[in-house]
Amino acid sequence: MDAQTIIARRVARELHTGDLVNLGIGLPTQVAHYLPRGVNVFFQSENGLVGMQPLPEMGFAWADLTDAGLDLDSGADRALARALAEESVVLLANDGVLPLRPQTRLAVVGPQADNLAAMLGCYTFPSHVGSQYPGTATGVEIPTVLAALKEERADLTQYEPGCDVDGTDTSRIDEAVGSLDGLLDLSAAQEAEGLGDAPWPPHYKKQGDEPPRVAPSRRRATHPLITVAKAAHKDDALAGLERWKARHPDAAAHLQVDDVLVDSMRGRSTTWTRIRVNLRHVPEPERPAEEPPDPDYDPWRASGPRAPKTRSSS
Repeated sequence: MDAQTIIARRVARELHTGDLVNLGIGLPTQVAHYLPRGVNVFFQSENGLVGMQPLPEMGFAWADLTDAGLDLDSGADRALARALAEESVVLLANDGVLPLRPQTRLAVVGPQADNLAAMLGCYTFPSHVGSQYPGTATGVEIPTVLAALKEERADLTQYEPGCDVDGTDTSRIDEAVGSLDGLLDLSAAQEAEGLGDAPWPPHYKKQGDEPPRVAPSRRRATHPLITVAKAAHKDDALAGLERWKARHPDAAAHLQVDDVLVDSMRGRSTTWTRIRVNLRHVPEPERPAEEPPDPDYDPWRASGPRAPKTRSSS
């Protein structure tokens, strides 16, 4: 008996007649197969009952029978997804490393470099179905990081997989240990050419032969974003957004759907909600100045100081 079956059987024993059960996706759906004889429960079919009806058109869903999903693959949805992706990209400063010189050698370390699933998100066909049915075609052809690098520089790319991400076997760490001789030879050659050391970290004392230090790059916002609400609960943050709109009706009239950003933020033990407004569609003369958020929730202040750590006497 595999682990998933054991878990499903154990969960089924916790159910009692009359319970209303919401089954999630994946392993939880197996629980229904192992209900004890005589136990009658109500299962909520979050994703629709198989075989009842096809995916309904917008506005024609029957919540009790049809699939709970919606078609989010329209042209407008794709345009919004692309805009969000472009806004979330962070560009790093290139100090001359790129493009790589013709004979630059590459070292690639880690098992995920040669894993297709690492290039895709969690909620993808290979992650959900492929893990349950090994050998199933992925349905999409994209190269791994290692494959893409080797296609460009096969003779200059050295790969060491190291250890599995989820495993406990650490033996391949020793196999991946290399020598410092090549690095020391490179250092000696660069010193002979008159090249100095790389700049030291900013908190170290300036060295006499050190090259000029360069301040780290900081990505600058390209759109006028303002924070209007921060709350422990989403409903309170949304209420704060409505109050902001009431105070600035002219600016609110220019907002598009994707101009209001509702972010779920991580606190110490729970999440909280931040709402930002992008004023890119509001004419500059009509853009209101940023105000203190309403409400102005501080998750760290609200949770109080951390309890001091104590040493166990055991």
